[in-house]
Amino acid sequence: MDALLESESDESGSDAESSEQPYESAPDALLNRLNQVRTILWALVKQIEDLSNKIEEVTKNKSEDEGDNALKLETHFRSEYATLEIEFAKKQQDEVLVERRLAWRERNTGIISQLELEKRYKALKKRYIIAGDDLWRSSNEKLHLENPTVIISMQLDSDQSAASKIPELLLPLYRKPVALITPRNIRRKPSNWTSDVIEYYSANWEDHGKTVHRYGSVAWCHANGTWYPYPYNQGPARIVPFLIAANKLEELIFGSVSESVQHPANALLLGGAVSGYLETYKIVIVPVDNSETPIKRWRIDLLFPSLGGERCGLGENWDKTRLKDLDGKELSFLGERRPSPRFLYFHFIMALLRLKDCGSDGWQQIWARYYEQRPFPPTNNYMRKAMIKALATYFEVADMKVVESWVSDQGFDTQIQIQDDQAKELARRVHRIVDTDIYDFRDDRIEELSDTYGEDTDEEE
Repeated sequence: MDALLESESDESGSDAESSEQPYESAPDALLNRLNQVRTILWALVKQIEDLSNKIEEVTKNKSEDEGDNALKLETHFRSEYATLEIEFAKKQQDEVLVERRLAWRERNTGIISQLELEKRYKALKKRYIIAGDDLWRSSNEKLHLENPTVIISMQLDSDQSAASKIPELLLPLYRKPVALITPRNIRRKPSNWTSDVIEYYSANWEDHGKTVHRYGSVAWCHANGTWYPYPYNQGPARIVPFLIAANKLEELIFGSVSESVQHPANALLLGGAVSGYLETYKIVIVPVDNSETPIKRWRIDLLFPSLGGERCGLGENWDKTRLKDLDGKELSFLGERRPSPRFLYFHFIMALLRLKDCGSDGWQQIWARYYEQRPFPPTNNYMRKAMIKALATYFEVADMKVVESWVSDQGFDTQIQIQDDQAKELARRVHRIVDTDIYDFRDDRIEELSDTYGEDTDEEE
């Protein structure tokens, strides 16, 4: 994708071409670029419509005596059609990136507010991901049109070099896609999820001599470090979305040695509003001491200081604790078991990426802080290097110095060769899952109000 325009260095010390800054020296350059992209898009729309009419005509008029010639002509047209759709999707993504930079400039010159910037960024990211879906679908369709058996033959042909074969883990990318998101499975939990997490963390209230509160259940909160009465089953807070497993992305991200995201180590017991702040990436959980092995002590870091005044107390004292009181606080565990470090690292990385992607105020300073004071231990193999880089660079490059530190410190090399287009599609799917998981958080919480503590509903099966 062509570089849109060079920019100045940002506050985190990134390379000049990687930051998002106003373009005062050439105020019309972005508008000119946007007009160029939209002109190309309109031309592509006309070409796609014309070719669509040709395909319809060939399909309608072909007769039996035309045989293979008609079929070849139709296939040729459909391949051209897929090529045009590929170019159209790429230009749509170009358009989004230019609009994003325009919005950044308007915010910095006072034309729009920070709130409006974040609103626009959210909509633009959604458009970018949808265009990416069209791009991969059209590329896949073109591949199959030109050689219907190409994937199978590449896997079976003994003469093919190892580099040209598609790794088995990546084959689902080339098969008929299954919907990533459906209303019934957006946040579906494993069977017995709540009770398994409680047992994993030794947090069964009966084992600790607690009695049922008159309002309902008694639950433990890792953040507040206390038992609290809760009339509804809020359920454990998950760290990594369950759809990562449903879409066969676990091993690609974490490697074969990782626990499943359906394992209780992918959860924390958090009461009240704290659970929601974790699941919407407003807070992160990082090691207290990054030299500790294994990591036993974890603390809460608040990424949004503006939320510091939000209430997050428990039970009758719900209004006596503010989120700022939990910032830097160490989690309190009842037993020896802890959450998975690699899952908390994934959550940490995605939280930082969302700060940048959503245009959150001061994201550069937060990135710089965690670059200077790296909370996770170095040389720990949490995620595949290719996936860290793909996730970090999917929606515009930010600060490659920081990204490279993630790759070198917490990434591991792999024998699986992931091509750039494959990595970008994998990153798109992960970003889409995370975004959808967040946007549907409230609906999920409403459903859970009907559950009772320690029980699982049919939706969890």
